[in-house]
Amino acid sequence: MKKIAIVGSREQYWAPEQRSKAVKEIKKALFKHMTYLYDAYETVENRRSVTLISGACPYGGVDVWAEVIADLYDIPKIIFSPKENNWKSYSERNLMIANECDIIYCFQPEQKPKGGGTWTLDQAENLGKEVHLIIVCGELRQ
Repeated sequence: MKKIAIVGSREQYWAPEQRSKAVKEIKKALFKHMTYLYDAYETVENRRSVTLISGACPYGGVDVWAEVIADLYDIPKIIFSPKENNWKSYSERNLMIANECDIIYCFQPEQKPKGGGTWTLDQAENLGKEVHLIIVCGELRQ
């Protein structure tokens, strides 16, 4: 079973058209790791072949979208919530995500290419994990 971490920017940084693109990309990332070739003509989805690892961001955004997708498709989840609303608590949570995952995807809007999600991605990369940074384009927010 692959443990797939999905992290990224909170809700306020996403323009509406970026949000819908990001949700599609999150679903694509999860499904990529849970399909296998059944025969020469069809694939089979095995939803129990992946577990979502995420961080329950209290401000919405990528973490919450990934959790909703996991719930809709009955994908198992391991959620690391921050204990308090401060950087120490968030960084501890993010390190747990980096340690627990096999593969990590970070989704960022083009106007905010750095944040806690990219910090978590860097920590996972330092641990030798497979990492993917997905920059989602769209209209820039004012």
